[in-house]
Amino acid sequence: MKKALTSLALAGALTASSQAAVVLQIDLSVSGQITFTATSNLSDATGSGDEFIYLQDFFTSDILSASGTFDDSTPNLITGDLTDFLGTSDSSPSLLINGNTNGGESGLRISSFNDSGAGESDYSTASPAFKGSATFTLSAADQTYFLNNSNTSGDVYAFVQNQAEIDDINDPFIVVGQWAVVPEPSSTALLGLAGLGFILRRKR
Repeated sequence: MKKALTSLALAGALTASSQAAVVLQIDLSVSGQITFTATSNLSDATGSGDEFIYLQDFFTSDILSASGTFDDSTPNLITGDLTDFLGTSDSSPSLLINGNTNGGESGLRISSFNDSGAGESDYSTASPAFKGSATFTLSAADQTYFLNNSNTSGDVYAFVQNQAEIDDINDPFIVVGQWAVVPEPSSTALLGLAGLGFILRRKR
């Protein structure tokens, strides 16, 4: 589908916005799940285009191939109505772990969340970037990989599917805000260790 931007915030389009507010929170604390939840923070840019969002640098390093690294590169949706704030959810967002299987990729892609029929999403600096949430399944091995190999925050790009499209100056995009893992993976791991220690002490 041809991308069409009705309006574009130049600063957001040309550079990642390190000062942007968190618009998506990611929760890995529940066993076998990953949940994306919208915040009430305003979008950092205005524009319209394809209903893709790309969470840049979610992993600490590029993944050359999803196969062999993950049990499932397209986790199943448990429940979810996540969508752009100005749109209507189709209640079927999809998550792709490896957005570009032909080369190294360190981000996550969420797509197919808007019920517009035209496959487009809209953002405005006068409104929050997103609304709703989406929860997907993760195998135990995949969740462990996420916890041990993810960054704690990064930029959320709209209208692109992978890093290659961001690098292509002919592909329009905007940075609508930041994603953040809550609680941070290190905190989750520490809580797990504390719980294990408590159980072991009770057994003595």
